[in-house]
Amino acid sequence: MRTMIGALCTRIGAKGSGPGQFGGPHFVTAAADADVLLVTDYKNNRVHRLRHDGTFVATLSTGYVNVGGPLRNPYGVCVGPGAHEAYVADFGNKRIQVASTEALTQEQVFSVESGTCVRSFGVPGLPTGVAVDGASRLLVADRLQGCVRALDASDGRQLAVIGRKGGADGELQSPLGVALDSACQLLYVADRGNRRVSVFRTVDGAFVRTIAAGLLDDAFDVALSPDDQTLAVSCVGAAAVQLWTTHGAPLGQLPSGQGADVASAEIGTDSGPRVADSGTRAMTARKRERGADSGPRQ
Repeated sequence: MRTMIGALCTRIGAKGSGPGQFGGPHFVTAAADADVLLVTDYKNNRVHRLRHDGTFVATLSTGYVNVGGPLRNPYGVCVGPGAHEAYVADFGNKRIQVASTEALTQEQVFSVESGTCVRSFGVPGLPTGVAVDGASRLLVADRLQGCVRALDASDGRQLAVIGRKGGADGELQSPLGVALDSACQLLYVADRGNRRVSVFRTVDGAFVRTIAAGLLDDAFDVALSPDDQTLAVSCVGAAAVQLWTTHGAPLGQLPSGQGADVASAEIGTDSGPRVADSGTRAMTARKRERGADSGPRQ
C-alpha cells in the first residue's frame, strides 16, 4: 500500500509569539512509541512540545545561559531512543542542545535549573537536520561544508563524515533535513543545492542512490513513512510537500494552492503528514489515504 496526502484535517497554532503560537515553524519530529511531537520555532528561538493530536504541552524558550548563551534560530530536532531526550540543532550558535522530553510539562526556560537541559556541544559548520541511529550516533547535516557528520550522541565527538561538498553522486550542496529508515541502515538527505534527495548507507557512509534528481525546488526537509515505503520532501521553493517512493517513483504532492512556505513534514503512524508551514506560521495535519501498491520495495 502507499500513503498519499489527502485533505486538510486540522490546523495547529497561529502566527505570534505567545503560548501555542509560531513565529517560524521549521522542523517537526515525532516519537512513534511516546506521545511526543516537537516543533522548532526558528524566529521565536524556541521548541514546542505537542501531543500527537496537536495539543500544546510545553515550550522551551530562550535562556540557556549555562552553556554559552540562549537557543538561537533552532533548525532540526529529533527524538532519541525511548523518547527520553530530544536533540536540537542550535543553528545560530553552531551547536547541538539536548533536552529532556520528560521535563517538558509546562512553558519554561531551556536551562539546567529547570531540568530541561541535559547537555550541549559545539559542532563544525552550520548544523541543520539531525537524526539518531540505532548505534547512538547523532547524524548532523552541515549546510556550510556540504556533508553529514556522525557524532557520538553522548559528547559530540566526531566519528565519521558522510558525503562531501559538490554536485556529483555522493556529494551534497547545502544539505538540510535528514531522515533514517526504521532499521537505521539508510540515511536520506534533503540535498537542497542539488535539488534532490541523496541516500547513503549509515554503516560506512557509502552512496546508494539519488531520488528526484534536479526535480525538487528548494528541498528543505525529508521524512519517511513508518513502513519505509514513502518519502515526503518539503520543497520551500514550490510551496509544497512532494511524495515519492523510496526507490524514486513520484506519488504526488499537496493539493495545489494549499502550501504557503512549507518547511518540514513528518509522517506519523496515526495520521497523514504533519506539515510545518513558515508562511502561515502554523502546523497542519492531513488525512491518510490509501492507494494501490506503489511497486517493489528497494
